Amino acid sequence: MTWIRQLSREMSLFAIAYSFECHHHRLKELFGFNCKNVIYTGDEKMLVSYKDPEELEAMRSAIRQKAKNQDVFVELLQEILHRLNYVQHIVKEFSSLPGHEQEKKVMIFFETFHPAYETYWAYHLFQFLSPDALEGDKKSIISPKAKKLLTECRKTNPYLFIDEILLPCLANIIAKREKTAKELEGMIYPQEMYDYFHKTFVLDPKELEKRKECYALIMIDGRKTIFSGQNARERVLELVENEDNSKGQEVKGVIAWKGKVTGRVRIIKYKKDFNKFEQGDILVTHMTTTDFLPLIKKAAAIITDEGGIGCHAAILSRELKKPCLIGTKCATQVFKDDDLVRVDAEKGIVKKL
Repeated sequence: MTWIRQLSREMSLFAIAYSFECHHHRLKELFGFNCKNVIYTGDEKMLVSYKDPEELEAMRSAIRQKAKNQDVFVELLQEILHRLNYVQHIVKEFSSLPGHEQEKKVMIFFETFHPAYETYWAYHLFQFLSPDALEGDKKSIISPKAKKLLTECRKTNPYLFIDEILLPCLANIIAKREKTAKELEGMIYPQEMYDYFHKTFVLDPKELEKRKECYALIMIDGRKTIFSGQNARERVLELVENEDNSKGQEVKGVIAWKGKVTGRVRIIKYKKDFNKFEQGDILVTHMTTTDFLPLIKKAAAIITDEGGIGCHAAILSRELKKPCLIGTKCATQVFKDDDLVRVDAEKGIVKKL
């Protein structure tokens, strides 16, 4: 089987496992198609996901089929936005509580959030794939109303909340009961967390340490397996062929906003690197998220490994009129900090000078 790299994010296993869980049954229940083959692998800092390209295209094709009747498609997007906003609403309510109140009420909140968020991801994946499925296909028609709804949907993902607010609250409770280090709590699988608080699961610190080193959530033909430590590394290497692009001199990507600019590259993969970004730098990253906004405003141009025409970086570049190339696949490998580059977002090329 061939695998393509789909996304890289600074996220915990706990946060991304909700997405992994929804791919098979939940997508099928809600939209009539599913994803039986997916890999999520990472460590304590970064996760990378891979998909089966044929299955990914089949999902896009199913979305195009649903969009043939634009009135029905708009109704579906309205329902999706409603469902996404529900989760966003309960997240905002909890986030607005003072810290001591959050810790008191986190278990009640988690009872509601845990089942809702897995379903949330099925809705999120549908709207995530829709812009490229439709706007990248000349035969598909997408109405202004549908475009607006898709843009609204893209603003709702609360995954930053999970790692920044929910997980620390849960970790504080666990730390009072166990000797497990707080930084290991992000390596707990969501259902394990749920079962732990219902006293039907015992945490294994050694297993969490191995996951911190490396983990792999692998689904092949609908069968799910979790690997950790060296076993995870070896299994991913068996399945995925890694390309070395470090000796390249240029990359090509999809033009999100036109323009030409010359500047110095600044590679940003982690939040801890945000403070090294300066006015006029060329932002090179896997993909931007909502917390990248201050950097995007400073950037002379935006270059991403991932994304399609409806991704976060593309939307922001159009709003701020910043030259932007998306979906280069390997810009973070080809370039390094302080490289002088010419961004030609008229032709879709970034070249070292």
